[in-house]
Amino acid sequence: MDVKELSLCERLLLCRRAERGCISRFREALDRIDGAADPELGRTLQELIYEEQDHAEAIRRFQEGVPCPLVWRMDMDLLESLLARHFPSFREPLPPGGLDRTGIARLVESVERDSSRFYRLMEENAPDVVSRRFFREMAEGEEAHQGRVSAQE
Repeated sequence: MDVKELSLCERLLLCRRAERGCISRFREALDRIDGAADPELGRTLQELIYEEQDHAEAIRRFQEGVPCPLVWRMDMDLLESLLARHFPSFREPLPPGGLDRTGIARLVESVERDSSRFYRLMEENAPDVVSRRFFREMAEGEEAHQGRVSAQE
């Protein structure tokens, strides 16, 4: 199954799960850096986490306006399979030990590239104009993050 075959409710659930995956990867990276040695990098990662949380909240608010069945459950194996397919950056192992600025930049770029590509796919296959605009805005938000860490060097 592909995202084209999902209902809008299922797509939005997938998006919320994707945002949680982004937050998780950035938190994992934040835990692996020496914040005392590079406080600016720590602040940038924390800002990215806050922005991803804002994206997740925007998705939740948008989803409130979408009529979904009262009794509805998405197949979690399908959800995980779709996430794995569209977010290979979630599966990339982090190197052992601490992460330097280059490693963090590579991780952030990879996650944000996957995320913007994913939202562009959602935009292309959106069932209506309103959701298409919403997914476009999400993609643009993710694209705005790209290069942020490496630009600090």
